[in-house]
Amino acid sequence: MGESMPEIQQQLFDTGEPEKPTRRDKKRSNFLAPINPITLMQIWEHYVETFWTGRGRKPRLTDERAKLITAAVNQFDVETVKRAITGCSLSPWHMGQNPAGMHYTSIELILRDAPHVEMFYGLSVVEEDAKDF
Repeated sequence: MGESMPEIQQQLFDTGEPEKPTRRDKKRSNFLAPINPITLMQIWEHYVETFWTGRGRKPRLTDERAKLITAAVNQFDVETVKRAITGCSLSPWHMGQNPAGMHYTSIELILRDAPHVEMFYGLSVVEEDAKDF
């Protein structure tokens, strides 16, 4: 009876071996591999230049946004991420021509997942092809 409850719980759950990372953890760690801070800032500045109107507070690069950008760069490449940001700015719907009149231009939306990045990238490619036509 001399053992306290936390010690008993530790004995019950401590196998002495560190937990092995799952396949999902390994996949996530690949996406969160560090990228060059200059690259991170270039992408963030491109986003701010594209969407900040100069009114209101300037968007700030938070840790969550940095992780999102890092994952996108590790999954795609710098140019694709920048063109996805540009592609969002070329979408009338996302720029406010929708029934709600709302702008849907957050970096969280643009880089949410691979289908979003690919969709917005595709919009920039279509615009570029239209210019060449």
